[in-house]
Amino acid sequence: MREKLEEYQAQIGFGHLLTLLQFGTLPAELTRKNMEIYSKEVMPYLRNVTAGRVA
Repeated sequence: MREKLEEYQAQIGFGHLLTLLQFGTLPAELTRKNMEIYSKEVMPYLRNVTAGRVA
């Protein structure tokens, strides 16, 4: 997921990303797990990647 988002950012250059981490009938517990994984593993990665491009 991280690499795909990095690729998309490089292609289209988005500055803000709005994610949908709850969809369909996904239970609340799995939604929270999605949010935790995204906040710990994806967001910091993308921040570092995009900060390197700006600097």
